[in-house]
Amino acid sequence: TFDFEKAVVMEMNMVLPPWNMLVVDDDKLLCETATDSLKSIGIKAEWTLSGEKALELVIQHHKKRDDYQIILLDWKLPDMDGIQVAKEIRRNLGEEVPILLVSAYDWSEFEAEAREAGISGFISKPLFKSTLYHALRQYMDSETEHDQTLNQNMNLSGRRILLAEDNELNAEIAMTVLKENGLKAERAA
Repeated sequence: TFDFEKAVVMEMNMVLPPWNMLVVDDDKLLCETATDSLKSIGIKAEWTLSGEKALELVIQHHKKRDDYQIILLDWKLPDMDGIQVAKEIRRNLGEEVPILLVSAYDWSEFEAEAREAGISGFISKPLFKSTLYHALRQYMDSETEHDQTLNQNMNLSGRRILLAEDNELNAEIAMTVLKENGLKAERAA
């Protein structure tokens, strides 16, 4: 049977260092929900809707010696695309700050160009709390032994699960994630 206690403990341990982070996307709702999710896992996050404003914020923080530790940058922005913004950030700050590109598009289509511009990695939309946590924790110095033990004990592949969800889009996303993790899922609307 599924161990709910372990799942709850694992959820409670989804905490990252109190990094300063910038989220850049032209979708205000995405920015707000992403920063709320980031705050819930311990990160101090700010957001902006344009590449130009992102550059201003990055330079302001750098001058105050209060650099962002990670920048989440949408690939498609109205004023300049995320790759252009990343090039400008690298020109001003160097290579130290990880810049992660965020997109609903397939990363393989633009990965080479993104890496050349100084992009450190990629996170696929939608930005769920768990997606953000797992993508960002690789930038921690090290995982605790406790977290590693929990992750090893949480292999759920082959298990059956019933998903009760009335929203079609949420159900489709959840079913995909469950199946990708080896679960046999059925849905009840």
